[in-house]
Amino acid sequence: VGCILCEMFGRTPLMMGKDHLDQIGKILKTVGSPTEDELSWIPTRSAGRKLIDRFAKVPKQNLGDRFPKGNPLGIDCATNMLLFDPRQRWTVEQVIAHPYFTDCRDAANEPLAEFQMNWDFDKFRPTKEVLQQRVYAEVVKYHPDVMARDQAALAGMGWQIS
Repeated sequence: VGCILCEMFGRTPLMMGKDHLDQIGKILKTVGSPTEDELSWIPTRSAGRKLIDRFAKVPKQNLGDRFPKGNPLGIDCATNMLLFDPRQRWTVEQVIAHPYFTDCRDAANEPLAEFQMNWDFDKFRPTKEVLQQRVYAEVVKYHPDVMARDQAALAGMGWQIS
């Protein structure tokens, strides 16, 4: 959301990378190279930590300098949303309580979810075959005739779509 807010200030993508490595470089040039404390949530010997260590150390970019016409309150809000360490980033509650959103906020009309979203459906190993089966199952929800058409082929591949 911090990226979108900045993109509204600048009317252009904030960190548009050409590939995954360029994307990470653009992120680091915006939020700055993380300190050891900011990296502490990433396992020390992980691929993610090794990847970040490959990049040159860069200072945090001042969003006010990048968006001189941006509302100072909005810049402050975006700055607190765009922190490397997710544990330090502002929560939704902190963001909507920020003075930048005073004129468009109705605290009396902000219901909280009655229950926490269950993400168990997302706990699977995303192999090529599993992803193919899940996409196919999603198609079948909307076009059940496809499954009847493909029943013999599915059986031959050992797929069991329910």
